[in-house]
Amino acid sequence: MTDFFDTLDRLYQAGDQPRIEAFFTDTLHRLRREGQAESGHYASVLNEQACFFRGASRYEESEGAFSKALVLMERLGLAETQQYAVMILNRAGLYRLTGALDAAVRDFLRAKKLLEASGGDDYAYVSVLNNLSLVYQQTGQLTEARDMSEAACAHFSGKAGSEHEYATSLNNLAAVCLRLDETERVEILLREALALYDAMEEVNVHHAAALSALAAVHFRRQDYAAARELLLQALPLICHFFGKNADYAATERSLSQVEARLGNLPAAKDYLTSALQDLRALLGPEHRRVREWARELEAMEA
Repeated sequence: MTDFFDTLDRLYQAGDQPRIEAFFTDTLHRLRREGQAESGHYASVLNEQACFFRGASRYEESEGAFSKALVLMERLGLAETQQYAVMILNRAGLYRLTGALDAAVRDFLRAKKLLEASGGDDYAYVSVLNNLSLVYQQTGQLTEARDMSEAACAHFSGKAGSEHEYATSLNNLAAVCLRLDETERVEILLREALALYDAMEEVNVHHAAALSALAAVHFRRQDYAAARELLLQALPLICHFFGKNADYAATERSLSQVEARLGNLPAAKDYLTSALQDLRALLGPEHRRVREWARELEAMEA
């Protein structure tokens, strides 16, 4: 499996979405041909494929792949392992993105319990803390969210070789503090995270999130030009890893709002039109958020 993950990492760094998807399809086909369709390796590839679909906002396909991977792991008697716990953690992230928050919390806590019982994968365990923080933000439990993020930051602070994990934890803590209107602390946290990302040899999947969060800080301060610059940096980073997913569309919408504040109404309309098209392609015309953005565009055109 080492060769598989090395190749997958290179494809993600190259940002080649079609080749990534083809790589999953070809690998699964090869494993079936070799008689390994009932193996832990096959389940691992399904899990990675599900994460790819999740990142691309192809949520139904993601859930289907996670389900196949988990059922296979259970059939193999591996339901108490760290590998299984990580798959549960990854599926919980999907539920969080789709708004199924009760299911997300259930899976996150289940993964947490499994990791504690098995001695725990250090990275996975802190990922549980960070993800629970995100769920608690969505449910309005901001004190609990901050506790989880601060625990994650404390775990990785100053630990050599954990720059990626520490930066991600800083991002999550900053998101909580933004909800709590602790604007000064948010900027300090994000500046530290961005310094870590800038020092990394390879582009990081979470870099865009830090840029977008700092843009939100500048937007609140009515420094719209600074917000626009940060969002323009974030947009290609999102596309690099995931294509035009839901976060990409949300960033286009944010750019529309920034341009409107700057008085650039044609640009604002163009960004919102593109955001709506991208989101509609992902979620369908009847999705609540799609209808909401369509009303915004109608109001702007009027």
